[in-house]
Amino acid sequence: MKEALLACAARIPGEDDTIVVDCGATTARLTHRPPFVMRLTVVCYALDIAEPPAANPNAPGIRFGGRFGA
Repeated sequence: MKEALLACAARIPGEDDTIVVDCGATTARLTHRPPFVMRLTVVCYALDIAEPPAANPNAPGIRFGGRFGA
């Protein structure tokens, strides 16, 4: 069921849209789906969510400031 919802959610954003992805096991999988084929800005604050979009030139991420680790 979650995979079907993720597949549906991945089709919603359009060219040059901005999406906010909250933390969580299911939402993290959204940014790990196949590479983005459009320009899309991803706003997030969790490292596991920020890494895939940051590696894709079509989807620059905006990560909120914060501290990771001790």
